[in-house]
Amino acid sequence: MRCFTDPIYHLNTRLQFSADTSVHAKVQDVQHIYDQYAGMLMGYIYDVVKDHKMAEQYLADIFIAVAAIPDVLKTTDENIYCKLQLLARKKLTSYFDTVKECDVNETVKNRPNKFLSSMNTRQLTVFCGIHYHGKNVTAIAAEMNEEEDTVRRLLKEAFLIIRRSNDAGVH
Repeated sequence: MRCFTDPIYHLNTRLQFSADTSVHAKVQDVQHIYDQYAGMLMGYIYDVVKDHKMAEQYLADIFIAVAAIPDVLKTTDENIYCKLQLLARKKLTSYFDTVKECDVNETVKNRPNKFLSSMNTRQLTVFCGIHYHGKNVTAIAAEMNEEEDTVRRLLKEAFLIIRRSNDAGVH
């Protein structure tokens, strides 16, 4: 199995040897966060981009950003992984912008999984619009000529499908 610790060393390693102990502590904090969450974040990014090299580059970019602002991850009681996912989504917006609009059948074919295959066309359109393209409910409602409440209901149904599929495998 390949180790995903490589990108963290692309950070400015001179900081590790700095006489400033606060900088050294920040590097250790970032290293600790990387050790704890890089694997999960890599899986999340890879699931979006479907390219190992590209996913590694995004991962490195995210942790470079974390190194620049490590205190942001410690300022509130929010889950660190959720914050890292938000950073990943922000970094991935350029990727989302390059992805053409979802053709539902193409999405199911190119990203085959039991969750997408279980959704109907409308649920899939809403889920892909929000998850893969970063659109908001208002934009999707306008595109589908539906009420925002309908789009929210469809998104909720999509997540229920995912949740039920996950629960079926856990005893």
